[in-house]
Amino acid sequence: MSSKKKLLKLIVIFYSIVNIFVGFALVLLSVAFVSTGYTYLQPREKTALLYMLSFGTTVCGLFSSIAGILGFLGAVCRVPCLLALTAMLLLFPLAASIYISNKETDTLRMSVRDQISEIFLENYGIQEHITMTVDFIQSSLRCCGVDGPADWADALYNTGNVSRHVEADYLIPKSCCRFKKRCTFARNINIAKNFTPRKGIFREGCATLIDGHMQMVLEQAEIILLGDAAMDVFGILCIWLLFVVVRHDLAKEQSESPRTNV
Repeated sequence: MSSKKKLLKLIVIFYSIVNIFVGFALVLLSVAFVSTGYTYLQPREKTALLYMLSFGTTVCGLFSSIAGILGFLGAVCRVPCLLALTAMLLLFPLAASIYISNKETDTLRMSVRDQISEIFLENYGIQEHITMTVDFIQSSLRCCGVDGPADWADALYNTGNVSRHVEADYLIPKSCCRFKKRCTFARNINIAKNFTPRKGIFREGCATLIDGHMQMVLEQAEIILLGDAAMDVFGILCIWLLFVVVRHDLAKEQSESPRTNV
């Protein structure tokens, strides 16, 4: 076997090994998606997107692992059928990477934003663990409300579900206060101010802030997915080239082998 053929064989073997580990990592990631959803989301908040994302990741991981194993065996044992099957199996994760990078990111962002809006405006002050979570988010990220402090005016927090000691047109949670001093004064907003929060209140909305971070992360994820798709294309081409080489070499060996006449 020439040096070029050996190099091609080594490339396919290395690519197959990488695919095996990537597949296992994707399966573990899908388990993390489901466990996180069951841990932190309420039953009605477990949207179909979570299960679709988990199922799609699992299937892609299984296809990648199986393709890696078959590609490794096909390259080492010089079996053309396994190489051809590997190249065809890799078409599925390739298509999935392209589809997810172009379609599912916007859906995921909208889903997260909708859940943030529901948790802030409908559950704050009603469920204790959600109230603590929202307060932690607002104080840690230095944000207030979904899109801003004025969101609390129409929240259930201000429509009779929470008892307030002072009368105001709407009340903002203490976690929105920038400073502890004069927090009681700062968090009581009246209509005469046109819903304009005072200087002691965080002005940026939490959903806006989180969405900005998510967009940056998802853009990086899109680059990774497209890079993975490019690697899949490169791997498929190398596997098909090795398939042609192995098939040609086997045919040549068979034609050159001595024939015995019966």
